Amino acid sequence: MAVFPTEKALQEIPPAVWQALTHHVQGNKWGKAAELAGIDLRTLKKYRDLPECVKFHNDQGKEYAIQGRNVAFTAFPKVMDRLVKTALDDSERAYARNDASKTIINYVLEKEKMELYGAKMEILETKVAALEGSKIVVDVDPEV
Repeated sequence: MAVFPTEKALQEIPPAVWQALTHHVQGNKWGKAAELAGIDLRTLKKYRDLPECVKFHNDQGKEYAIQGRNVAFTAFPKVMDRLVKTALDDSERAYARNDASKTIINYVLEKEKMELYGAKMEILETKVAALEGSKIVVDVDPEV
């Protein structure tokens, strides 16, 4: 049975619990997160399942995921440039050239697959909208 804290209980959540939750989102195990925040693991376990703590943890996780994705997108052109240089550089070892080539080919194939899935999803969304009466389908899929 879930226990829902009162407003008073929410106000009594120690700041160190919030720090520990943040440390956990950053990749630390629960024990290490509690240690870094300066609290006992039992104290963290007492609070971490409260709805407010769960929401905070999930929101922090989403925020860190967005930041990580932004870092990856920013570095992506340089990474692809390096992969192409490695794949084409005869002075690189054969396994490095082969791995770089495989990575590039896999990326291109996955991108094409995702574009195809996106197009199919649009068709399905249009058909669903038509069935629900909110949109008129002009072109019917010729494959059916």
